[in-house]
This record gives sequence, C-alpha cells and structure tokens, in this order.
Amino acid sequence: MIVDQVVIDQNIIKQKIKSYICSLRDIGGIKLDDDLPLLKLNILDSISLFELIAYLQQEFGMLIPMESIKPENFHSISAICHMVQDYLEQ
Repeated sequence: MIVDQVVIDQNIIKQKIKSYICSLRDIGGIKLDDDLPLLKLNILDSISLFELIAYLQQEFGMLIPMESIKPENFHSISAICHMVQDYLEQ
C-alpha cells in the first residue's frame, strides 16, 4: 500500500514539473520524457531554471538550498522529481 502511494506521488510530481516547464517556454514538438536532458537541450536555461526552483519551493512547500542547485539535480524530469522527493521525505 505504501509503495503504491509513493508511485502515485512520483507521477503527480513529474506531471506538475512537466506542466510547469511547458508553461515557461515553447518547447516545440519536443516530448518531455522523464529522462530527456533538459539542460543539454536548452529546455531549461539559467532564467527558467531559477523560475522552476521558485515554483518547486512554492508548489511543494520546500526550500531548495543553494548547494542542491547543481546540474545533476536538474538534468531531467526524473532527476528533479528525485530531488523533490528527497526533500519532501526529510
């Protein structure tokens, strides 16, 4: 039962992240797969990255410390979701 709740939460988090990224900028015909390299493909640039961080903090009621703002935590939807889950579980 707990495992199912974690999967649902993860899917909700991923969907919210995808929706927000799509609202930030026109990504054309790119399909936002969970492992798509967001930084490498310039889907997230420096401005949209900090907008995303502000959104995550507000949406999930968490604080993302500066030391967590590093490329590996924002590489993909999956990486962002994992980071969010880690902070929510603290």
